[in-house]
Amino acid sequence: METKIVKKRFFLADYEEEQIFLQEQHKNGWKLLKSKGNLYTFEKCRTEDYIYQLDFNLNNKDEEAYIQIFVDCGWEFIQKMGQWYYFRKLRSEVDGENTIFSDKESKAEMCKRIVQSQAPLVFAINGVILLWNIIFMTMRNQMGISDSIQIPIIIIGTILVLLCVFSLGIYIGIITKVNKKIQALTNPVQDRKK
Repeated sequence: METKIVKKRFFLADYEEEQIFLQEQHKNGWKLLKSKGNLYTFEKCRTEDYIYQLDFNLNNKDEEAYIQIFVDCGWEFIQKMGQWYYFRKLRSEVDGENTIFSDKESKAEMCKRIVQSQAPLVFAINGVILLWNIIFMTMRNQMGISDSIQIPIIIIGTILVLLCVFSLGIYIGIITKVNKKIQALTNPVQDRKK
């Protein structure tokens, strides 16, 4: 069994680009075996036109039944990574649109779940870091910390604040991209323009 590993990074909002990447690999004779983080392991196969679909699911209560719904519709379950479920199906076996979603509303709901799942984590991490910086900066003299130790701590605090700003920027970018997808899926005016 010949395999290859490809390193490629996709962010949360890039799931459609990831699907296209996986489809192109399969067309070139490499089917996805597994992915972990930004490493994709592929196995050599016949060149076939497969559709890859990803679904973001936060509800893991009955994971077996959830996966079985897709399997019953002819989709092959590949793996679960985090909250993402990977499926594939021969393009010739797909009826109508090349998607696991039965309508645009269900796809828009998935996009909303992506945004909602990340907000608490991003704001909690940034809140803790910023709160630590505020407390330290206002109480550093009262804590009796010498000036020689304060400077490195201030530098570290400044770097942490910059990381907060950077992570918020990434999160805002993800929200913006996913919200555009939601608008395109739910806005009937957009459909008439196509």
